[in-house]
Amino acid sequence: MSDTADKLWKWLVSFDRGLDFQLHVLVAAGLRVAPFDQHRTDAVVTTLRGLTATIWAGWFSEHLRRIEKLPPGEDIDPLPDGVVPETLRQDLLTSWSAFRSTYDRREPLPNLSAEDFIDQGHMFPHDSRRFSGLPTLRIYIVRYPAAVLHLARPQLAVVGDRGGLLGIDKLGKLASQAAEYLLRHHQSAG
Repeated sequence: MSDTADKLWKWLVSFDRGLDFQLHVLVAAGLRVAPFDQHRTDAVVTTLRGLTATIWAGWFSEHLRRIEKLPPGEDIDPLPDGVVPETLRQDLLTSWSAFRSTYDRREPLPNLSAEDFIDQGHMFPHDSRRFSGLPTLRIYIVRYPAAVLHLARPQLAVVGDRGGLLGIDKLGKLASQAAEYLLRHHQSAG
């Protein structure tokens, strides 16, 4: 690999069952937390005693903090002690058990073939040279009804898969948006 290729900005795509569960709970409970506020709330499936948007956002943020420290693709317990109130935790553990029994590990994006990732090695936005020197961005794709981008941390993004219809072009545009943010963040820190 050339020096130029080594300096090109990279983004890596991963999936996390815990994040998928958290988005499942958000939608099923009829809660909205920006940017995950683009789903229908008229068909609430479950009522979890004590779950609020604030509690969900804290739980989600803590999970992101924990996965940021792990290699991509490594599963962790989405319900560690002390993250949500104990009464709610028991209901969530029951929901987690049911979710795991029906959750399959297949790639949730039929429009993104393995060849898309392999052919490009790491995927680069078209103007990746402009972003050279930026740290690698980890993108977690989650099952969510809209294609949304959540920049959870400077090097960690969560992208909704639009109900499995997210394509390589839209993912590239969202990654480029993340790169613009990273570039501004990197320049202001430097």
